Amino acid sequence: MLSSLRRRIERREDEGFTLIELMVVILIIAILLAIAIPTFLGARSRAQDRAAQSSLRNALTSADTSYANTNDYSRANAGTSSTSVVGDLASIEPALTFCDTANTNCTGTKQYSGGPNEISVATAQAGGSTSSTPQEFTAVAKSKSGECFALTTIKLASSTASAPLNNAGTFYTQWASSAHNCDASAVPSTATWTTSWT
Repeated sequence: MLSSLRRRIERREDEGFTLIELMVVILIIAILLAIAIPTFLGARSRAQDRAAQSSLRNALTSADTSYANTNDYSRANAGTSSTSVVGDLASIEPALTFCDTANTNCTGTKQYSGGPNEISVATAQAGGSTSSTPQEFTAVAKSKSGECFALTTIKLASSTASAPLNNAGTFYTQWASSAHNCDASAVPSTATWTTSWT
C-alpha cells in the first residue's frame, strides 16, 4: 500500500486522475450534499419559526408592561383613532405591528398576522365572574414557514374554561396557516394549548 502511494506521489506532473478516482470524488460530494441539504432546509424553517416566536415573546412583554400600569389588559391592544380605545402596545414595542378587531393594521386591512412582525392581539375576561376587566391576553404571529404561533397569558384562574386554560399562566399553541387565519380573536377550537411550543 505504501509503495502504491509512493508511486502515486512520484507520478509525473502531467498525469491526471483516473476516471474511477474522479467518479469516487463526485460520489462522495453527492453523498455529502444529500445529507446537508435536508438539514439546511430544516434549519431554515426552524429559524423562521423562532423569529415569529421571538416577536410573540416581545409582544407578551409589552402586554405585561401595560398590565403593570392598569392592573388589567384593557390597554394591551392595537388602539384606534378614537379616544375611547387607547392602545399601549405600539408605543411600548414600536418594532412590531399590532392589530386587533378594532384596528386592522396587519396585512393591509386584515386583523390577522401576515408575518412574524405582525402581531394579532385579543384580550378577554378571565376567571369566570371574578373579573369584569380583561385578565387574559392572546397574541398570534405567522411564521414565514406558514405556521401560526400563539400564546395566551391568563392572570386569574377560571372555573368556566377547559384545561389547561382554566389556570393562571402562559400557554402556547400552533397550527398551519392554510387551515385557519393567524387571528388572535379566532384561535381554532382544535388548537391544543401546552406549556411550550413544539
